[in-house]
Amino acid sequence: MKSVSRPVSMALFALFASLMLATRFHHFGTALNLPDASMAVFFLGGLYLRRPVPFAVLLALAIAIDWISIALAGVSDFCVTPAYAFLPLAYAALWYGARAYAPHVRETPMSMGLVLIVALLCASLSFVISNGAFYWFGGRYATP
Repeated sequence: MKSVSRPVSMALFALFASLMLATRFHHFGTALNLPDASMAVFFLGGLYLRRPVPFAVLLALAIAIDWISIALAGVSDFCVTPAYAFLPLAYAALWYGARAYAPHVRETPMSMGLVLIVALLCASLSFVISNGAFYWFGGRYATP
């Protein structure tokens, strides 16, 4: 896939940050809230933005949103345990998996199908990292 221009990159970054701001407060969607788009944002960010600085800024934004939602909006802090430190690694699996595959993307149906497979593999790895860390290091379960 060809790299996007700087103005397009800035617009995509703004879109991804807006998606996180609009969806991260509630993990699951309800009639009033959209489901959390963070995993999609980090995968698409790796695919299109690629550089580490947008990754770091979006990661900082995710942490800030979590802090604000817990400290000021009354969202439960059940998931904030020592395992929360593994969340950057889980998001890095999405970002850098997409980034590694991005040069191979073509505008063909076959290539788009392969992007879907890469997305599923990266999401699975991210899920294993985040949920595995929560159950093993979160301290919420005696026998994970």
